[in-house]
Amino acid sequence: MRNGADRRIADALAAAGLSWGARVADVLAAVADHRGRSVQVSPLPAALSGQRYGAVLPYPDRDDVLYRPGSTEAELHNVIHLCAHLLLDHAETECTPAVLSDLAQLLPDLPTRLVADVLHTTAAAENAEAEAEAFVSALHGSLAA
Repeated sequence: MRNGADRRIADALAAAGLSWGARVADVLAAVADHRGRSVQVSPLPAALSGQRYGAVLPYPDRDDVLYRPGSTEAELHNVIHLCAHLLLDHAETECTPAVLSDLAQLLPDLPTRLVADVLHTTAAAENAEAEAEAFVSALHGSLAA
């Protein structure tokens, strides 16, 4: 392993029972087991699909993983990337203006800050993004549903 991030990824993969070529269904099951709640996967609303690659909306009883529709391989990549954030327990950071804008489009009748606070939806830190991409690379053997 080259650094601490590589070790964290290897440890997360081992703890989840995932390895090269894992299917998306395996990753989703591992996230559900790790988080102790179900995971639902859906495409991003059309209004946001051109602006974001995906989002995770954590609720007390489930995690919603919203991916950007596109080619099948890109969709699978996005779902695994988002699941990586959940499996790696990436800390939440303050909402960026872009995330707040997206939330306003998703739920226009509610105050955006309230929605962000309730959903704990936040922008991931740059190093968390790099870790999530490395996680996808570690499983990229076959991005099959």
